[in-house]
Amino acid sequence: MDISPRTTLRQVYDTRHDTKKMFVSLTTKFTLRSYILKDGTSQVYLHIHSAGERERLALDLYIKKADWNTNKQRARDRKDGKYDDFNLVLDNLHASITEIKTQFRLSKNTLTLKKFVHEFKSDFSRLDFLAFFLTSLKSEKKILKPGSYNRNMSVYHKLTEFKKQIYFSDIDSRMINEIRNHLTKIGNAKSTIESNFSVIRKYLRLAKRYGIHFPLDLADLKVKNIRGNRVSLQPISIKKLYDYFESSFIPDERRLICGYFLFSCFTGLRIGDLQQLERHQISSSFKIITRKNQKSITINLTEKAKHILEIEPRLFNDRLTDQYMNREIKKIAVSVGIKDKISFHVARHSFATNYLRMGGNVVYLKKLLGHSDIKTTMIYESITSEEANKEIHLLDDMF
Repeated sequence: MDISPRTTLRQVYDTRHDTKKMFVSLTTKFTLRSYILKDGTSQVYLHIHSAGERERLALDLYIKKADWNTNKQRARDRKDGKYDDFNLVLDNLHASITEIKTQFRLSKNTLTLKKFVHEFKSDFSRLDFLAFFLTSLKSEKKILKPGSYNRNMSVYHKLTEFKKQIYFSDIDSRMINEIRNHLTKIGNAKSTIESNFSVIRKYLRLAKRYGIHFPLDLADLKVKNIRGNRVSLQPISIKKLYDYFESSFIPDERRLICGYFLFSCFTGLRIGDLQQLERHQISSSFKIITRKNQKSITINLTEKAKHILEIEPRLFNDRLTDQYMNREIKKIAVSVGIKDKISFHVARHSFATNYLRMGGNVVYLKKLLGHSDIKTTMIYESITSEEANKEIHLLDDMF
């Protein structure tokens, strides 16, 4: 395309729909409203014209007419820099307008006035997947459970470590493999990687619904259903933590964290359910609605769980973040000589496997854990069965 000196950037990015030999011109311009407010300023508007239609969008920007340069559609330059930020906002808005027009033109979609207004107000990027991901995630914050929101945000941060910007036009099978390699290098387990790609696929599907194009065929982005290893602590390891919890030399903050962990070991509650409990709600037998699947489960406290509550009165009164407690329980485990991989979810797995080790019924365990499907609970049954098979050689010592 030849661009004459008089051709403006606005004209360069006019939308063309060549497949139908159509020319759809969409032009934009920043203007001031004629009405002057009491403080002497006027509001800035974005005027949009397309195919005989027009729209005027009010912007949250105000300026005196004497300080407005109509030709440049910006505030006049001042030595004191009073309007530097004002002009920067307009520059960013102009960049957003150009981005919308560019994306529609590259995707060969007709950019109507209605579509432009929707895209402009939606405030998400059609070029950068990371910007789109973040904006979409934040818009879902009110409807997502805190745990889900944090997991999705964790995926976003991992992607920003991979690349500061990921353009939709670059997302293909090769990039997917590069992201997989990146997640492996930073130490993510296979199950975590697949879980991360489930989130990535979710936002790519959302982008598709908005008409955003990228080279990757989502049918090729397969997410494997890999169940992570159910790491659990043997009774001897739990006893080490219990003895440390009861000791007189344990620091106060460690006793609180250790108390939460042990309470989960004797009830099977997830960390999210521990965080929503209030001390006054807890009795020898109480009900709780689980955060993850909104199941109602009844908790009957064991004598050990009651003793933990008696020793640490701050339990379910004082709160610490999930991330901090998970980080500190690892340090506590090392200090008492536990070498197993540990997190607060390990406490839940430990409850399940130790319940079965002690002769508990798997059907009852399903109810205690609040599982929807017995197949999920049967994983713990298979773990204890494997342990039993390992011990079968003890029969060799009978005689």
